Amino acid sequence: MLFRSEFRQLYCSRRCTRRRNFLAVDPRQKKRKTPADLLIASIAIAEDAIIATGNSSHFEQIHEEFPLPGLYNPFKGEWVVQPTRGDGYTV
Repeated sequence: MLFRSEFRQLYCSRRCTRRRNFLAVDPRQKKRKTPADLLIASIAIAEDAIIATGNSSHFEQIHEEFPLPGLYNPFKGEWVVQPTRGDGYTV
C-alpha cells in the first residue's frame, strides 16, 4: 500500500521529473523547501501581478513551465521576465 507522500513522489518522478523538487520533498535534504515560491507564482498568475524578488532562480524555473506575467529583480534593476501587462507599467 502506498502512503500519500510515496504516491506523490512516484507520480512526480514519472510526470514531472524536471520540476519534482518543487512538488515533492526529498527526505535526504538537510534544509527543507517550502512551497512558498509556487504559491507566490500561482497568485501572481491568477491576479496578473508582477513578482519582484532578489532571488529569482526558482521563479525562472517556474516560468519555464507556467509563464509569469512579469519578474523583476530590484537589486539588479533588471527584468528577468518582461511584463506582459498592456497597461504601460514601467520601472
